[in-house]
Order: sequence, then C-alpha cells, then structure tokens
Amino acid sequence: MEVKALQQILTQFRQMQENLQKQVESVHVEASAGGGMVTVKMNGQKQLTEIRIDPEIFAEKIRNCCRTWYAPPSMKPRAAWTKSSPAR
Repeated sequence: MEVKALQQILTQFRQMQENLQKQVESVHVEASAGGGMVTVKMNGQKQLTEIRIDPEIFAEKIRNCCRTWYAPPSMKPRAAWTKSSPAR
C-alpha cells in the first residue's frame, strides 16, 4: 500500500470517529421502573442527568411515621412487654 492511500484511510477513519463521537454525545436515554414511579435519564457518556421519584412512594411511610410520633398517648402502640413480663 502506498503512503498516500494510508493517509487517506486514516483521514477517513478520523472523520468517522468524530461523527460517531458526535452521535454518542447527542444520545439521551430514559428508563423507568415501578410503573413509572421512578424515572432516570442518562446521556451518551453514561452520566446521570435526571432522576424523578413519584412522591407517593414515600407518602404512606411519612403518614405512618407522623401517626407514631405525633399521635396522642392513647393512640400510640403499646410495648409488646411490660416489666412484669418474664425475660426472654
């Protein structure tokens, strides 16, 4: 092979590589789980660009937590044992 032909092949290869790099940079991927309750977006460099979590995921836990901590003493759950219970 001639040197000039090799240089042309290398030039074409570099152009193809630059084009592929531009295509990769323009790629944006979105995936979701849990019926759309969690959504993640990433770019072509595998960098996380956005996370969305449906607030309803935590709503029940927050309600339970608030009920436990802020409920009047008569509504709070009782301990499973008392001082008169035998030791386990």
